[in-house]
Amino acid sequence: MGRWRVAVAFLVAPWAVPLVFLWPFQGNIGMASLGGLLLYAFYAVPIAYLAELVLGIPAWLIFRRYRVVSVPAFAVAGAFMGWLVNLTLQAWAGNLGGSVAPLFNPWANPYVAFCVAAGALATTVFRAVAGRAAFYRAATDSQRTAAF
Repeated sequence: MGRWRVAVAFLVAPWAVPLVFLWPFQGNIGMASLGGLLLYAFYAVPIAYLAELVLGIPAWLIFRRYRVVSVPAFAVAGAFMGWLVNLTLQAWAGNLGGSVAPLFNPWANPYVAFCVAAGALATTVFRAVAGRAAFYRAATDSQRTAAF
C-alpha cells in the first residue's frame, strides 16, 4: 500500500502548483474559473513535473532514508526547491545579468514568492498523500534486504 500511495503522491502533488498562481485572481471570477485554472495548468504543471523529477525524487529518497516525516520539513524543502525553480527560470530567461537582489526580494520579482509558496504547497500535498507509513515501510524493507 505504501508504494502506491507514494506513486499517487508523485502524480498528484504537481497539480497544486497552478492553484498557487491562480490565488491572486480569486476575486476575479473570469480568471478563477476552470478556464483560468487550465491556462495556468498548461504552463505550470509540466514545469512542476520536471522539477519533481530533478529535485523532488532525490529529496524524497533522502527524506525516506533518514525517515524525515515532519510536515514543516517537507514545506521548507519544497520552498527551497521552488526558489531553485525560480532561479533556473530566471537564468534561462537571461535575467541574472545584474544584481542578485531580485532573486530574494519578492517586491522586485513577485514570482519568487509564488514559486516558493507553490513548492511548499506541493511538498505538503505530497506528504499528506504519501502518509507516514510509507517512510517506515521503505526503511524497514531496505534494512531487511541489507541484512541478507
